[in-house]
Amino acid sequence: MYSGAKAGVVNFMRSIAWPYHHYDGIRCYAICPGTVETNLLNKEDWTSWPREYFTPISKIVSTVEMLVNGGDMKDSWGKEVKDGANFGLTVEVHMNNHYFREQPEYCDDAMKNLMISTGMENQAKRLEKKA
Repeated sequence: MYSGAKAGVVNFMRSIAWPYHHYDGIRCYAICPGTVETNLLNKEDWTSWPREYFTPISKIVSTVEMLVNGGDMKDSWGKEVKDGANFGLTVEVHMNNHYFREQPEYCDDAMKNLMISTGMENQAKRLEKKA
């Protein structure tokens, strides 16, 4: 259930990111944290998890700060996102790293063309012509 809910949040963010950014100047992100020790479990229960794979809360905080501050960004793989294109990112945070995750590939070129032609950017252009 947790993974399904996270996928829903990621896809919801992707659906609102373009219009919020282009019409209101709001940058939307989805942050997918790794295992963070919280009060969800008691101390004894946390001992069954390998601590070396935990994500420190300080890494979550620094990633959020990077996204809030905006500008040019780089992930732990070295992938760069330039200012102006730094919206609608899905950011996976694991241990002391953060990664920009791409939307999955389309199943074929016909689906890609369909999704692009019916996407928010093209719909906005169509509506602007009518106005």
